[in-house]
Amino acid sequence: MESVTDPKLLEDRFFYKLGEFTYDRRKVVLAVGLIACLGMASMISMGADWAESWGEGDLESIEAASMRNNAFVAEDEGSQSFILLVHHNALDDSSEEWRTAV
Repeated sequence: MESVTDPKLLEDRFFYKLGEFTYDRRKVVLAVGLIACLGMASMISMGADWAESWGEGDLESIEAASMRNNAFVAEDEGSQSFILLVHHNALDDSSEEWRTAV
């Protein structure tokens, strides 16, 4: 059983008109879409510092990055280093089992 929809029945609907608009102006719609994507991609360079926490102080990620930068300042800028962040429910850096494992 086949069914056919007559396009004349859909001409008054919003999405039909929107489809005609985008088809008729497809180059402009494509250009605007690409510009919007490039504009949003450029926001990556801003980082998380722009986010506000609505009067509650800095966000946890901003505070963690600041604490990491303050705690692990390298005296020799040419040296390589890494930071290992681990969460464990029972062990912490003061337990002997943790110290021997690490």
